[in-house]
Amino acid sequence: MDFEIKNKYDFSDLVEIMKILRSPDGCPWDREQSHKSIRRDFLEECYEAIEAIDTDDKELLEEELGDVLFSAVNVARFADVDPEEALHAACEKFIRRYRAMESEAQNRGLTLSELPLEQQEELYQFVKREQGL
Repeated sequence: MDFEIKNKYDFSDLVEIMKILRSPDGCPWDREQSHKSIRRDFLEECYEAIEAIDTDDKELLEEELGDVLFSAVNVARFADVDPEEALHAACEKFIRRYRAMESEAQNRGLTLSELPLEQQEELYQFVKREQGL
């Protein structure tokens, strides 16, 4: 397959790699898979990232997070979900939640930075639950 060799890859490169793999001239294994058939692989990558977190191994974490991202885009492609749209939606949701947290803290006469982490987490859960964000 004709993968472009670069010094640094970005998210659009990852998406392009997935397109190549799923193309008619791409990888036969990839063409036979579905988002359900690669579920275990995705879960395994997540567990490996958690292990890297638990061992506080930054190099391993970088590698495993890359694998999680690769797997997430892979699942998206197999499920006919545009990974860039999914990323966009996740960013929008985060921004809405964070702004709602700031607003709720202000309604309580505080700023987020004044709240201990435990209360910030409670506020996050409140916004998520009560406001459907």
